[in-house]
Amino acid sequence: MALNFAFKLGYDQVYAQYNQMIIDVQQKEDFSMLAPMHTILSGFKAMWTNIIYEGTKVVRECCGAAGFSQYSGIPALIDTNSSYVTLEGDFVVMYLQTARSLLKSGHKVMTKGKPLNKMIEYINDLKIMMEK
Repeated sequence: MALNFAFKLGYDQVYAQYNQMIIDVQQKEDFSMLAPMHTILSGFKAMWTNIIYEGTKVVRECCGAAGFSQYSGIPALIDTNSSYVTLEGDFVVMYLQTARSLLKSGHKVMTKGKPLNKMIEYINDLKIMMEK
Protein backbone atom coordinates (compact mmCIF):
# COMPACT_ATOMS: atom_id res chain seq x y z
CA MET A 1 0.00 0.00 0.00
CA ALA A 2 2.81 2.39 0.84
CA LEU A 3 4.38 1.71 -2.54
CA ASN A 4 1.13 2.66 -4.25
CA PHE A 5 1.02 5.98 -2.39
CA ALA A 6 4.65 6.64 -3.26
CA PHE A 7 3.94 5.91 -6.93
CA LYS A 8 0.91 8.17 -6.93
CA LEU A 9 2.75 11.06 -5.27
CA GLY A 10 5.72 10.63 -7.60
CA TYR A 11 3.42 10.53 -10.61
CA ASP A 12 1.57 13.67 -9.52
CA GLN A 13 4.83 15.60 -9.10
CA VAL A 14 6.33 14.47 -12.40
CA TYR A 15 3.09 15.06 -14.29
CA ALA A 16 2.80 18.60 -12.94
CA GLN A 17 6.42 19.34 -13.83
CA TYR A 18 5.96 17.81 -17.28
CA ASN A 19 2.94 20.04 -17.93
CA GLN A 20 4.92 23.08 -16.76
CA MET A 21 7.79 22.09 -19.05
CA ILE A 22 5.40 21.88 -22.03
CA ILE A 23 3.99 25.33 -21.21
CA ASP A 24 7.51 26.78 -20.92
CA VAL A 25 8.52 25.25 -24.25
CA GLN A 26 5.43 26.50 -26.07
CA GLN A 27 5.25 29.99 -24.57
CA LYS A 28 8.84 30.89 -23.78
CA GLU A 29 10.80 28.42 -25.94
CA ASP A 30 12.53 27.42 -22.70
CA PHE A 31 14.00 23.91 -23.06
CA SER A 32 15.94 23.94 -19.78
CA MET A 33 13.71 21.28 -18.20
CA LEU A 34 14.04 18.82 -21.10
CA ALA A 35 17.24 17.04 -19.99
CA PRO A 36 16.26 16.72 -16.31
CA MET A 37 12.79 15.52 -17.33
CA HIS A 38 14.35 12.86 -19.53
CA THR A 39 16.54 11.75 -16.64
CA ILE A 40 13.62 11.50 -14.22
CA LEU A 41 11.32 9.75 -16.69
CA SER A 42 14.00 7.24 -17.69
CA GLY A 43 14.49 6.29 -14.06
CA PHE A 44 10.78 6.10 -13.35
CA LYS A 45 10.10 4.02 -16.47
CA ALA A 46 12.74 1.51 -15.48
CA MET A 47 11.61 1.34 -11.86
CA TRP A 48 7.86 1.24 -12.43
CA THR A 49 7.86 -1.31 -15.25
CA ASN A 50 10.18 -3.64 -13.36
CA ILE A 51 8.18 -3.43 -10.12
CA ILE A 52 4.89 -4.00 -11.97
CA TYR A 53 6.30 -7.02 -13.82
CA GLU A 54 7.73 -8.57 -10.65
CA GLY A 55 4.49 -7.85 -8.78
CA THR A 56 2.42 -9.57 -11.47
CA LYS A 57 4.61 -12.66 -11.12
CA VAL A 58 4.03 -12.63 -7.35
CA VAL A 59 0.27 -12.47 -7.90
CA ARG A 60 0.50 -15.47 -10.22
CA GLU A 61 2.49 -17.42 -7.64
CA CYS A 62 0.00 -16.56 -4.89
CA CYS A 63 -2.81 -18.00 -6.98
CA GLY A 64 -1.12 -21.37 -7.24
CA ALA A 65 -2.03 -23.48 -10.26
CA ALA A 66 -4.96 -21.17 -11.05
CA GLY A 67 -2.45 -18.39 -11.70
CA PHE A 68 -1.15 -20.29 -14.71
CA SER A 69 -4.61 -20.80 -16.19
CA GLN A 70 -5.54 -18.61 -19.14
CA TYR A 71 -8.96 -18.18 -17.56
CA SER A 72 -7.42 -16.17 -14.72
CA GLY A 73 -6.07 -13.60 -17.16
CA ILE A 74 -2.79 -13.49 -15.28
CA PRO A 75 -0.66 -15.08 -18.04
CA ALA A 76 -1.86 -12.36 -20.44
CA LEU A 77 -0.93 -9.68 -17.87
CA ILE A 78 2.54 -11.18 -17.47
CA ASP A 79 3.02 -11.28 -21.25
CA THR A 80 1.97 -7.65 -21.55
CA ASN A 81 3.98 -6.42 -18.56
CA SER A 82 7.12 -8.34 -19.55
CA SER A 83 7.30 -6.41 -22.81
CA TYR A 84 7.18 -3.06 -20.99
CA VAL A 85 10.39 -3.93 -19.15
CA THR A 86 12.31 -4.09 -22.43
CA LEU A 87 10.41 -1.78 -24.79
CA GLU A 88 12.33 1.42 -25.57
CA GLY A 89 15.35 0.03 -23.78
CA ASP A 90 16.05 -2.59 -21.19
CA PHE A 91 15.36 -1.43 -17.64
CA VAL A 92 19.03 -1.92 -16.72
CA VAL A 93 20.06 0.41 -19.54
CA MET A 94 17.46 2.93 -18.37
CA TYR A 95 18.83 2.75 -14.81
CA LEU A 96 22.35 3.28 -16.15
CA GLN A 97 21.23 6.28 -18.24
CA THR A 98 19.62 7.81 -15.19
CA ALA A 99 22.65 7.17 -12.99
CA ARG A 100 25.02 8.60 -15.60
CA SER A 101 22.99 11.77 -15.92
CA LEU A 102 22.74 12.23 -12.15
CA LEU A 103 26.47 11.61 -11.70
CA LYS A 104 27.21 14.11 -14.45
CA SER A 105 25.07 16.68 -12.65
CA GLY A 106 26.80 15.89 -9.36
CA HIS A 107 30.17 16.35 -11.03
CA LYS A 108 29.13 19.82 -12.26
CA VAL A 109 28.16 20.77 -8.73
CA MET A 110 31.39 19.44 -7.23
CA THR A 111 33.81 20.89 -9.78
CA LYS A 112 32.17 24.05 -11.06
CA GLY A 113 29.62 24.86 -8.38
CA LYS A 114 27.03 25.24 -11.11
CA PRO A 115 23.47 25.55 -9.88
CA LEU A 116 21.24 22.79 -11.19
CA ASN A 117 17.78 22.75 -12.63
CA LYS A 118 14.97 22.85 -10.09
CA MET A 119 14.00 19.22 -10.73
CA ILE A 120 17.36 17.87 -9.60
CA GLU A 121 18.50 20.63 -7.28
CA TYR A 122 18.78 18.16 -4.42
CA ILE A 123 22.13 17.20 -5.97
CA ASN A 124 23.41 20.64 -4.93
CA ASP A 125 23.59 19.21 -1.40
CA LEU A 126 26.21 16.74 -2.64
CA LYS A 127 28.97 19.30 -2.24
CA ILE A 128 27.91 20.02 1.34
CA MET A 129 27.72 16.32 2.18
CA MET A 130 31.14 15.59 0.65
CA GLU A 131 32.76 18.38 2.65
CA LYS A 132 31.66 16.88 5.97
